[in-house]
Amino acid sequence: MTDSFQFLSKLLGMTNSTNKNESAVAEAKLEEQLLKRGITKDQLEKRVEEGIEDPTLKEAINWTWTDEKGHQHFSRVKPHEQIIVSACVYFFNGKLVIGHSYKGKCFDIFATKGNRKQIDLYSAYLIEACERALKEERKGVRGGFDATFNSSFRKNWAWKIQSRLNKMKEAEEKDGRREVKQGKKINVRAIQVRGKNEIEQTKALSLRDQKYPKLRKGTGFTIGGAGANAGRQAGANAGLGRQVSGRQTRRIAGI
Repeated sequence: MTDSFQFLSKLLGMTNSTNKNESAVAEAKLEEQLLKRGITKDQLEKRVEEGIEDPTLKEAINWTWTDEKGHQHFSRVKPHEQIIVSACVYFFNGKLVIGHSYKGKCFDIFATKGNRKQIDLYSAYLIEACERALKEERKGVRGGFDATFNSSFRKNWAWKIQSRLNKMKEAEEKDGRREVKQGKKINVRAIQVRGKNEIEQTKALSLRDQKYPKLRKGTGFTIGGAGANAGRQAGANAGLGRQVSGRQTRRIAGI
């Protein structure tokens, strides 16, 4: 990897900083440097995704999840969103805490820097896919369904997705998986998958425990209801894939 590419990769990573000022400065600098070199941000991201890694991507970081409207704090947490974000965080070896402050509740996430993009993209588009599935279910029903049906549908759709992601993770740790590195498909052995998962989980847990040394276990959600069966069926039929990027987000959930 050239020094020039290392520099661009570092700038790209800094654009995801939780410090808004640092992120904005990095974004402006990156745009300037890409223009100088005649390459696009998409091209740079593609090279990074193909296996050219920034060492800092393996470090654990902490950030607050942001919804599609740019909100980070909520008066109440939507159950289906919590289930989906939690599932994605777990799948990518992170830890999730429902934070509380005077601003409201939030999804406080701990994971490696390299997994942040996947967690953010996957959770955002699975939430979008859930809404699309509900909209499809309501087609042809005069007046739609009531709020109870909609809530039950969303929770059970999310629960089914969570169950499928958990099974996918278990299968990878048992049988290994296929990955794309430098444009080539390679087989990653199960022992390597388990080792990587364990390292990333340990880093995330350590950072979480530094911030929250005394955690209380939260309560769960009721999963039944009028829309339960329809939600689970739709969740079972949603397409799932492992890797996502800015160019692939419309494919990850069959949308």
